[in-house]
Parts: sequence; structure tokens; C-alpha cells
Amino acid sequence: MSNLPLDVRCNHLVVEVAFAVVNSLGFALITGPWARLRFYKRWGVDLAVLPQVVAFNAITVWTGLFALLGAVLAIKPEAALQAWAPLPFWRANDAEDRQGITEIRHVEGYLAYWDELIKRHPGMLIDSCASGGRRNDLETLRRAVPLWRSDYILEPTGTQGCTYGISSWIPFHGTGVKEADPYRFRSMMTPYPNCLWDARRTDLDYHEFRRLTAQWIAVAPNYAGDFYPLTPYSLANDVWMAWQFDRPETGEGMVQIFRRDACIFRAADLVLRGLDPDARYRITNLDEPAAVFEMTGANLLEHGLPVEISASPGALVFTYQRVEPEPAITSH
Repeated sequence: MSNLPLDVRCNHLVVEVAFAVVNSLGFALITGPWARLRFYKRWGVDLAVLPQVVAFNAITVWTGLFALLGAVLAIKPEAALQAWAPLPFWRANDAEDRQGITEIRHVEGYLAYWDELIKRHPGMLIDSCASGGRRNDLETLRRAVPLWRSDYILEPTGTQGCTYGISSWIPFHGTGVKEADPYRFRSMMTPYPNCLWDARRTDLDYHEFRRLTAQWIAVAPNYAGDFYPLTPYSLANDVWMAWQFDRPETGEGMVQIFRRDACIFRAADLVLRGLDPDARYRITNLDEPAAVFEMTGANLLEHGLPVEISASPGALVFTYQRVEPEPAITSH
């Protein structure tokens, strides 16, 4: 085989193809050399050169990146902050009597960009990804939905608090779900749960994942209903937290209830909201679907839904459906 240097155009072709393959398939140490091998073998290049090419490529790329970053930080140390928190950069760019102008122009351009996308592609769906919650503003929400509402995820108490607070303002939002534990799974239940579990793992309880996911599918339409907090907001670990989603147009809804790990109280009567006091409601605990019972709307509104959670932490989901009165039988 030949050790002659390759034409520059050939070398550029190999680099671009290998780069595309790595970005598409991952496993850079395998897919990159494999892509190069296909070309080098055809061109008669000594295959012993391949490891040297891969090593040289890695060293030069990282050396260049570190050199560029070092030069930027040496010239302007605050640049590292500007990438994450642009507000100081915007303010530094404005005169004292024109503070906020740069930020306004940035936001105008950002919204104009999305408007143009929607204009060119009617019906286009945009995920704002919320930028850690910093894009949950009204103008963004007119154009997009936050399928990832915040970077604070997977911790039950804080995630419950996020759902409690955000549901009064944003009807459609999402967060991550990773564990098959009912308390944690239900703490992360939102209109759009992002499934984060690793399907390559064989030790996960997939039966429980299927059960909990099926429950979410069954109750998900209720997230489009009216939201009612049923307990005070709290991040304390010795309390209950509960809320209700009610769909008056269909006469149904659901209640999500959490007993946190340090709470000493195992039972509560949760006064519901938005119901018809003259109607009867059929109520189901999703964990005990056969134990269906009925209560009047007046009783639920005045005395509340009786709930007992023996485990701490523990979580339950109840659904309710208005019972339509049977037609009266008339005698002739």
C-alpha cells in the first residue's frame, strides 16, 4: 500500500463524511475510524496510518478549542458569564439613559424569527424548552409550549411545587420522568411527561412503568381543565399537597394528592372545587379501580373527599365522573 500524501480535496471529503457519521451515530472512537477506513482502503493508504490520523485529529481539535477559549478568556474574562447570563452584557452595551434597549432589540429579533418560521410553516409546533424557566413568558407562550418547563427535575417536592405554581398560568407544560416508583412518577406527572428512563437497562420495573403510564394516559385529558389548588403551597416535607383539574363541560376531573415523607398525618378531607352541588359523582382511586364509590357534589364541596395514604411518602390519584340521572319512568 502507498504512504503518499492524499490530495487536500480527498482529505477534506474524508473529514466531512467521518464528522457527519460520528454526529449521526455517536460512538466516535468506532464510527469515525470506520468511515475513514472505507475511504483509505479504497485509495490504497497504509492502514497502519489510521490510528495516527485519528490521534492527530483528536489532539489538534482539542488543542484548538482550548487555545481559542483561553484567548477569549484572557482578552475578556467576563465572556464566560455572558454565554449563560446575557443581561450584564446587554446593560454594558447601553448608555446610562438607554438601559434595556439592547435587550429589547434581542427579544424583538427572537420573536420575529419565530413569527417568520410560523408564517412559512403554518401549523408548526415549537417547543420553547423554557431555558431553565426563563422562556416561560407570555409572548413566547403565544408561539410555543414549554415541553421542558425547567431544568429543576426529578426531585419530588420541588417538582410538585413547580406543577402547583405553573398550572395556574400555563395549561400545557412538561418535565422529566425517570423512575417507576409511584410517588416519584406521580410527582412528575404533567400534561407532557418526558420519558427519561434508560430502555437498555434490564433491571427496571417495566410492568410498573406500563401501569403508571397507562394511568397517565387515562387522566391526561383532565390537564386541559380548570386548575384548583386544594392545599396551601409548601416545600416543607411534613405536609400534604393536593390539587384538582376539573372539566365542567364533561362533568369529570381528577385529584392528585401527595403525602410527603415527614408528614405524620395519614388522612385528610380535601374540599373540592367547581362541582355541581346538585349532581352525584362516581369516584375512583386509580390504585383500587374496583372500589368505586359515589358522593354528592354538595358533600364534596362542603365536607370534602376523604383520603387516606398509609405510606410516607405516598401519592394517590382519584378521578371523578358526574353521574347522569336516569330518566324518570312515566306511567300511562
